[in-house]
Amino acid sequence: MRYIILFLIFVALGGLTIFLSKKSQPQETSPVPELETQANITYAIPEQPTTTQQTNVGPTSTQATSTAADTEPKNNTPSQEPETAPNIPTQTLPEALTTPVVVEPESEPEPEPIVIPPPAPKKISWGVFTGSNQGSLNEFESRVDTNPDYLAWFVHWGNHGGELPSYVKEYAYEKDRTLVLFWEASDYIIGGTDQPAYAYRRILDGAWDDYIYDFKQQLTDYEGPVILIPFSELNGDWTPWSGTENGNTPEQAVEAFRYLHDRMADAPNISFGWAVNRMSVPNTYENRIERYYPGDAYVDYIGVDGFNKGNPWLTFEDIFAAPLTTLAQYKKPTFIFSFGSAPGPQKAQWLEDAFYKTLPQFPHVIAWVYFNQNKERNWLLWSDPASFAVFEEYISD
Repeated sequence: MRYIILFLIFVALGGLTIFLSKKSQPQETSPVPELETQANITYAIPEQPTTTQQTNVGPTSTQATSTAADTEPKNNTPSQEPETAPNIPTQTLPEALTTPVVVEPESEPEPEPIVIPPPAPKKISWGVFTGSNQGSLNEFESRVDTNPDYLAWFVHWGNHGGELPSYVKEYAYEKDRTLVLFWEASDYIIGGTDQPAYAYRRILDGAWDDYIYDFKQQLTDYEGPVILIPFSELNGDWTPWSGTENGNTPEQAVEAFRYLHDRMADAPNISFGWAVNRMSVPNTYENRIERYYPGDAYVDYIGVDGFNKGNPWLTFEDIFAAPLTTLAQYKKPTFIFSFGSAPGPQKAQWLEDAFYKTLPQFPHVIAWVYFNQNKERNWLLWSDPASFAVFEEYISD
């Protein structure tokens, strides 16, 4: 019996010990997610699992239990760091939660670039040779409403008394057109280059002085502005005044040009023009264009003649780019004094390229004069409707 009583006392003491042991241990609780405020930005702190950390306290080791609640700041003062238990690392929030999100304002789409088209090619003054008779003048005016700036005319020393017809004044000066006058030392009835009476040596000998004076008086009486062009295309080989024909030389050509200038330049309405062919014939160094230039003091305008005869087909640029480049060195107002194209399906494009593509490349060119005749070729601007339309579009205001 005594033993039974002792056993029961032992069991009761053991149970009491276990009860008191459990009573003294802290109760584990599940952390409740809380909100942490930092720099006025609110984040939800995710639930953290309980971790067990080995803690050295004195000479022995004990198990320390920490929860997310241990890292909570002790006050709301922004300038103080959160308090932590000694040697217990602070729970670090992910960078994505601690970095404020800066919302950039939505940028407006960039405006479309403004495309400024290149300026339209500058239109230059223009003129025409319609033929040396009133009928051709009237036909042109019946077809073309726009008034040309220049009217071209030819006077031959040996024909019709070498005179300027009186009716020219009505078609040129009285209609506000400058007269471009090709003054040619020849007799076209005789024809050819062998006309000794018109050789440069005869002009320089004074054989034509009376006529020169008389013609000067004709132009003075005409009153209107005149661009007088003696010896046009003198670097070719098809006229009595050619520099390589009829006993002439380029030096004599220059001297004769100056001779005429000195006897006529004092007329108030006369300016002097110098016109070469687009290429020298013969095309030799001795016959090059530069050998025929009279000098700046003797020339007011310079220019060039050239034609697309159609076989082979030559563009306006093919014809004029080289001579216009040569003439640019003289720094004088420049004309295309006479030009034209043979007929054909390409003629309209030929004119369009001339007006809008090639001529704008040569700013020293101030005017052109079209040779509107059905002669060696049908040069007429209305040889086909498309060509005439290109011409009319260019001259329209």
